[in-house]
Amino acid sequence: MALANEQQAANAAENRLSEICLDPKRPPEVRAKILFDVLQSNDEPEAQQAVLTDLFRQAVSGGDAEALRLMENYEQGLAELQQGPVRAATFLAPAEGNLPGPEPRVHVVTADGQERYPTLHPRVPLAELRPGMTVFLDARGSVVLGTSGTLPRVGQEGTFLRRLAGSNLLEATVQNDRLVVHAAAPVLEALAKSGLKHGDRLLVCPRRHVAFAVVPPEKDLTHRFVERARMPEVIAERDIGAPHWVLDYLVRRLRVFLFRPDLLGSFDLRPRVSVMLTGPSGCGKTLTIRAFLHELGRMLEARTGLRDLGSRVVRVKIAELLSEWLGRSDKNIEELFDDVHALASEEVLTASGERVRLPVVVVLEEVEGMARRRGEQDTVYDRILTTLLQRLDDPTEDLGRLPLVLISTTNRPDLIDSAMCRRLGLPARFTRLDREGATAVLDKKLRPHYPYAATAGQTKTQARADVLSSVVRWLFGPGGETQGVVEIALSDGKEVVKRRRDFLTGGLIEMAVATAIDRAVTEAQGTEQPAGLSAAVLIAALRQHVDGLADNLTPVNVADYLDLPENHRVTAVRRLRGSLPPYLEDLDD
Repeated sequence: MALANEQQAANAAENRLSEICLDPKRPPEVRAKILFDVLQSNDEPEAQQAVLTDLFRQAVSGGDAEALRLMENYEQGLAELQQGPVRAATFLAPAEGNLPGPEPRVHVVTADGQERYPTLHPRVPLAELRPGMTVFLDARGSVVLGTSGTLPRVGQEGTFLRRLAGSNLLEATVQNDRLVVHAAAPVLEALAKSGLKHGDRLLVCPRRHVAFAVVPPEKDLTHRFVERARMPEVIAERDIGAPHWVLDYLVRRLRVFLFRPDLLGSFDLRPRVSVMLTGPSGCGKTLTIRAFLHELGRMLEARTGLRDLGSRVVRVKIAELLSEWLGRSDKNIEELFDDVHALASEEVLTASGERVRLPVVVVLEEVEGMARRRGEQDTVYDRILTTLLQRLDDPTEDLGRLPLVLISTTNRPDLIDSAMCRRLGLPARFTRLDREGATAVLDKKLRPHYPYAATAGQTKTQARADVLSSVVRWLFGPGGETQGVVEIALSDGKEVVKRRRDFLTGGLIEMAVATAIDRAVTEAQGTEQPAGLSAAVLIAALRQHVDGLADNLTPVNVADYLDLPENHRVTAVRRLRGSLPPYLEDLDD
């Protein structure tokens, strides 16, 4: 009886000690000192263990959640110090097959691409896991300790091709590589809603082989290849001396696209027109494109009744497509045609309530930079050219039936691959100016409202006509400028003499007129005489610009500035110099 009473008294003391040590009202330092003194006063290990066991039992039975959390955090921190930190992984699916060990197991892949089959911690329910979700493993990768509801938001862009039947696997391309990847929950939801089609963009991790999300298309279409600048106001009748025939051809085809699409359907024609503008620099290729874009804006407004339609022009220099990184050039080409497809497939609501698809103008400048004949350069460029050829001749309905105007420019059509020439369409060659062309350009550049140097009794109109005729006569007329400026020796032994009129382009005349105006204004400063443009000043400006070109000619670059006989190689260039006419001696620098 006495022994039983002693045991009850000991149990009561232990319970009393547990209550004191777990009393949150007492300071932690006081409770720790009491426990320390009790353990030190008893030298028997069994008694010490019994005290601690009862203390932990009371903590658990008392439901002290904070104490339990602290104990668990302490154990987890100690484990990480000994074994390493937790590891992130991507949940794919419940583990398949009859795997040994505790259940349940799951199929995950870590960031380095290793697949693992860990077990679940009791507090991680399998029903809450979704494909693509981030889970956290212990240092050894054997247990899923926790989860994160967020999915990766950055990575590489891929292109969706198709879903493999009967599975959650997709076929996609990433930088021209075909991959079979797992589909995360957002991608599976898009597939279930039929919101994912061939060609859509995906956020893909090639190392983990997971497609995490669908990359939404840009709504405003402000891609880097879409021309955002204001459409130029170049009017052919006002600004171009002798408009090239290709301008009228493009305008007529554009009118068919906008107002008579039934004509295309009658002949089963694709709503596409392609032209390649060739010729030396300064001959009017860019000016022609600007005039066409002005007509495009005017006709779009007439067709839709709307003024602000946004840009309908995709303009790119070939240098913007090329990259020093392998695969980036191909990606740039894909992005270029993605811009074209997005613009051309968009339906526009007109002022009358009609939904129409409007043409898109694609301008490829200096196309010889990428389209050189295959086999003459590095194989990497051959592959890039092949990608461009495939997209230009797209056989699918996605691009082939959309209204498109393709305009390319080149100074060296002889360097372009033959297959590329065929896809770039109708060639339109721009040449240097003859007498008629030079007269027309001068007539447009010498504005009627300019002040002209007039003789006694001359009107402004007569003075302007006199300047125009004098300059043309100096260039082309009998008794005019006959002095040659360069002598060119050809490979067959012949020598060809070129005069200043052989250098004439629209761009050169425009620069000469600007120079002449600047000189006339400068000479009028400090005097009471009004500024006036004279034939002598304009002739001096033309002479200055042409002679500057002639001074820098070499056998290598002479073909860029002068028309030469075909199939002949230049062996030498000799500069010819003569004396100035008396009326130009005072104007020469």
